[in-house]
Amino acid sequence: CTVAPTQIASMSYPINQVAVVQKGAVVFESAPTQNTERPALYACGIAGCPSPPVSFTSDGLNGYEGRLRVVADRVFYNSGGNGLAWSSCAANGGPCTPAHFLGSAGSARGTTGFSADTTNMYFVDSMARGSAIATCLQTDTACMPAPLVAGPQSDVFTTAADGGKLYWIKR
Repeated sequence: CTVAPTQIASMSYPINQVAVVQKGAVVFESAPTQNTERPALYACGIAGCPSPPVSFTSDGLNGYEGRLRVVADRVFYNSGGNGLAWSSCAANGGPCTPAHFLGSAGSARGTTGFSADTTNMYFVDSMARGSAIATCLQTDTACMPAPLVAGPQSDVFTTAADGGKLYWIKR
């Protein structure tokens, strides 16, 4: 870095994860100023957030899996109460859309170790469905996970997609 760091947000609770979605758009997970910690996702420009920042999605007390993934203008996340989701974020800290949840009726809940490419999301499916490494199209709001690697794969910590290949790390 050749310039001094710039603080873009000040939160009452720790900022647990951060990602750059588009040039000038920074997304992070924290909790608002209140008596009870309720994790939410925020987007700010590199010039800084309003005080207090405004969240674009939250998950009550359930929180988020400890990772954000980015592909193009989308940030992907896994909320404890609602499962896998993504939001599109405008450049330069513009607004992010509300959550687009993958699947319906809890079909993407209980998943872990997710990643994404330009069209799909990959994840370790819920224990109730055998913990296979599975996939769904990002736009499939009725997704029933399609197994790629038979379960149980509950010891897979994370996945990564690149160049048409899927990688994973076991604990």
